[in-house]
Amino acid sequence: MDADLAHISALASLCSTSRHLNNIATRHLYHHVRGKHWWRLARTLLARKDLAHRIRSMRIPSVTGVEEADCPPQVVAYYDSQRKIYLDAFLGDDRDEAMFHLGDDELYKGGGNIPVEILSSLCPNLETLESDIYYFGTFRFCAPHSMLHLRSIALSHNDTRYGMSLEHVAPLFRAAPNITHALFCMVSSCDKLDVTLPKLISLDFRKSTFSGSSLVDILSACPNLKTFRYEMGSAMVGDEQFTLREARDVFLAHAPKLESLCLDTSDNEIWKEDWDEAEASEVGGLFAERGVWLAFKPSIWGRRVRTSRPFAP
Repeated sequence: MDADLAHISALASLCSTSRHLNNIATRHLYHHVRGKHWWRLARTLLARKDLAHRIRSMRIPSVTGVEEADCPPQVVAYYDSQRKIYLDAFLGDDRDEAMFHLGDDELYKGGGNIPVEILSSLCPNLETLESDIYYFGTFRFCAPHSMLHLRSIALSHNDTRYGMSLEHVAPLFRAAPNITHALFCMVSSCDKLDVTLPKLISLDFRKSTFSGSSLVDILSACPNLKTFRYEMGSAMVGDEQFTLREARDVFLAHAPKLESLCLDTSDNEIWKEDWDEAEASEVGGLFAERGVWLAFKPSIWGRRVRTSRPFAP
């Protein structure tokens, strides 16, 4: 991280040296950006479409709200226009529901997804995206097939309890159908995802807990999935968790291209009876017959000694 900051600082210094060096350094400076002061970055990207098109990698951490007096008018105008485009597609009660967290003052609040929605929609050539997001809908300003270069995403739920609903990320999936690798932290449900990601081959869930029906929805959207890693979360994330038997049946039925499956239940304190280590060994044999390598990490709870045992087939 220090090396990255030093690199950015050096490039920024070059920008003030001469016009020629400014042109060279700026191109590299905007190759990878962070969205900490998101309203300033958004103002620049709105004014300089050439820079917006150069951005290949973006990280948007948890951000605070911006004072109304400090928010650039260009950013306010862009938010209003994108919000109108999005809401005009809804009528009646659906419109009222779509208005959730898209109010006039949402731009100035902390703890929302608006910065993520604005910045991601301005960078059509993104290849990697990492962001913290909240419970509710996001990426609503990203039009379908508007981010065809995006290949890798890492999205984390920005709270210490409960979890994100994966269907709230569906607009990003529609905007970026060529995603190949996805990592999610703290997912608690997935209902009616209604998208297909034909190029997605790797899925990684960290500290997550969701039902068997959610697992079906997820796998149905990824027909060519090869690698699936699941690290079970605690009851603080969600109150539903698919069982080992459900995992067996769902993966065998809905993941025809699967090659590697890792199930880490080491933090499983609540659902231990549904994840028996001996039964996991039998399930591993079934997967082996299909050419799928299963790695299973049992719960540490109830043991006399807490171990850091690696995955074992």
